[in-house]
Formats: sequence, structure tokens, C-alpha cells
Amino acid sequence: MDLPIEGMTCSACVTHVERALSKVPGVAKAEVNLVTKRAVVMLEAPVDRATLAQAVEKAGYEVPAPQASEVVLSVRGMTCASCVGRVEKALAAVPGVEAATVNLASERATVRAVDVPVATLIAAVTEAGYEAAALEASKASRSDVLAEAEAREDRTNRRDFVVAATLTAPLLVIAMSHGAIPGTDGPIARWAQLALATPVIFGAGRRFFSGAWSALRHGTANMSTLVALGSFAAFAYSLVALVFPQAFPHGEHGVVPHLYFEAGAAIVTFVLLGKLLEARARRRLSDAVRGLVGLTPDRAHRLRDGKVEEVSVDLLAVGDLVVVRPGERVPADGAIVEGQSALDESMLTGESLPVDKGEGDAVYGGTLNASGALTVRLTGVGEETALARIAQAVERAQGSRAPIARLADVVSAYFVPIVVGLALLTFAGWMLVDPSDLSTAIERFVAVLVIACPCALGLAT
Repeated sequence: MDLPIEGMTCSACVTHVERALSKVPGVAKAEVNLVTKRAVVMLEAPVDRATLAQAVEKAGYEVPAPQASEVVLSVRGMTCASCVGRVEKALAAVPGVEAATVNLASERATVRAVDVPVATLIAAVTEAGYEAAALEASKASRSDVLAEAEAREDRTNRRDFVVAATLTAPLLVIAMSHGAIPGTDGPIARWAQLALATPVIFGAGRRFFSGAWSALRHGTANMSTLVALGSFAAFAYSLVALVFPQAFPHGEHGVVPHLYFEAGAAIVTFVLLGKLLEARARRRLSDAVRGLVGLTPDRAHRLRDGKVEEVSVDLLAVGDLVVVRPGERVPADGAIVEGQSALDESMLTGESLPVDKGEGDAVYGGTLNASGALTVRLTGVGEETALARIAQAVERAQGSRAPIARLADVVSAYFVPIVVGLALLTFAGWMLVDPSDLSTAIERFVAVLVIACPCALGLAT
């Protein structure tokens, strides 16, 4: 079973999802691909999609609902309104069908369904005593859905980083000038630091707090836990020092304790920058796969009963005859039954020169017909074409992990609690050395949290 997963950001997330799916009774193995954001689940016993989705959501991630597609069928043999009712009832009884509307005058049935093959719908109509054939289908492809999700993620990452960087830059100037710039060391400047840091940490960085809370609810810890703890510790200390400065015996600058608003904001800003760059790198990998898949045309000229009709490639089946005109791409794998031409197969072989083809020769989906018209009998469609298998192999290669990466995943599972423990020990140690210097202890506590990130460990491998 194939599941889309949303909310993953690093290899530690992949490990969490795989572990959650593997614990579901009936699941033999689960493999998660961070690039394509999908999980392939191998079952040893029947498990429904809702159960797997629930396990993923309990781990703190999301499984988006499958998108419905609309299929139009030509239905023959109907004579009255009762026929319409029987066809609609037969279609509605198919699992996954959301709605079915039949028009007696046009002899067409419009079906809205989720993950239901067209052949299943045709079989349902046939069992009801009528003849059916597919006319057209409208469905967002997996690559289109993934591209839309990646574009949405890129917009969110860019927006959050721009907001964070825009506010953090003046915050750093105020905090790091130490009074060298006039007006940066007074009460107004200190309150300005609070005003600048708050939207960065709790606005642009809200994802880290929601991620940390989700992990905490499920008894785990991740990169968001470290970022949230580090930025919040710096913010909370600075807020107390700003509102109640008398609570601190002394500060670095006279009687005013030092503030660390800029530390919390900088943490969020730099991690957001890393996420932006990482997401764009993954998107470039995905674009390579989509570039392969995009070579297949969306429409094809199917030859049926001596007539050529233009149909969606989703409606093609093995054994269909298709006409490929000069300048068109072959819609699916097949063998030439009539015609001769030269085909550009560079997308498969890398050879730039066209290859001469004649009757009986094999042709492949996505290749370009350079000269003569061809009639091709299809031998492989959809996911069974050579081009689709190449794209699948690339996706598997992108999602595979080296042994050292698997070791990093195991280490990262224990990494966060160890880091939090070390940060607390660091804080306690500095307080033992100088109980009056709380600001230094807080600073060291935050530093230990933010320099140790499981995502960095995963990316490094």
C-alpha cells in the first residue's frame, strides 16, 4: 500500500514514521521516502488505509485524504428512467465511489470516485446488464500533487524565513552594539528587542513548537524539540530579565542584566534558512523524476472500430491500437503493427540519432515519432511502461539510505534526550561554579541545545 506523508523534514522523521507503521498489526515492512514524501507499506495481513493513517497521525505526521477523480463513461442499452436508476445503483455500490450521475439522453455516466480503476466501473455497469466504455478521466497525477505540495512548502519556508531574517537583522544590531550605536542601550531599545523577537520565535518559528508538542504527546523527541527548547529558554530568561531586572544580582552592563532575545531569534532564523535550502534541494531531485514522467503525453489517438478518437492516456489499456502521428510522442509501450518511422529514443538510451522502426518493432512511451505515421498495439500502460519503471527506480534510489545513514537514524532516536540531559548538566554546572551568574548558565544551556541537531546528523550522512 502506498501512502502520502506530510510533515517530514529529516531522516529522523523518516525513522519515526517507519517505526509507527511497523508497529501496526499486519504490517510486514514499511519504507518511507523523504524526497517523494511517500510510504510503501508491505502487508502480511489485511490492513485498511485508515488504520495506517491513524498510526502515522499518532506519530505526529499527516496522511492527506486521497483525491477523488471524475470519470465519464458511455453507457449503452438504457431505455428508460428505471435503467438509469439501475446503472446509478450499480456504480454507487462500488467501494470508493462518492457519486454517480447517469444521463439517459446523452447515454453518459459521470462518476466521482477515489482510487477506483476505470475497469472496475465498467465491470459494475456490465454486471447490471448494460454496455460501458470509458470516454475521459480527470485526475491529478501523483507528480502534480507532489509538485503542488512542494511549491506550497517552498512558499511557506520562504515567507517564514523572510519574516524572521527581516526582524532578526535589526535585533542583532541592537543587541550586539552594546551601546556603541546611540539609542541602542536604553529602555526603549530593550523593549524593542522584545517586540522584534516575539514574532520571529512564535510566528515564523511556530512550526517548531507545534512539532515539539506533537512529539511530546507521543513520547518522542525530535529536532523541533531542541529548537523550541533553546529559543524558548532564551526568550523566557530575557523576558524575566526585562520585566523584573531586580531579580538578578547584577548584569554585564551595570545593574541591568543582559538580554538574549537575539539568541532565540537567531536560532529560529538559521534553522529556517537550513530548512529552506534543504527543501529546495529535495525539490530539484523531485523535478528530475517529474521531468521523466512529463515526457509521456496526456492525450492519445486511440483507434477503435475503424475510427480515431482522442482520449486521455489514463484510459488506455493493453491491446488497444493507437495512432502516433509525426511529431507526437508515443503514449505507452507497444509494438508497431503498421507504418515505418524514425523515433528519437534519447530519453532512454542517450543516443541523439533517431532509430528506424518498422512493423513488429517495439516502441516505448515518451519517445518521439520523428517522421511517418504509426499504428501501435499497446503492450504496457500506466505504471507498466519502461519510462514509469525508470522513474520508479530513480525514486527508490533517492529514498534509499546507506548503512551509515541507517546508523545515524538509530543514534538520532537517543540523541535528543541525551542532548537535553547534557544541557541541563551544563546549566547545573555553571550554577554551581557561580550561583549569581544566571545569565551565563542560561547562555551555555541554550548553546548546548542548538548546536546539537539530529537533522544535521542525518544530512551529514
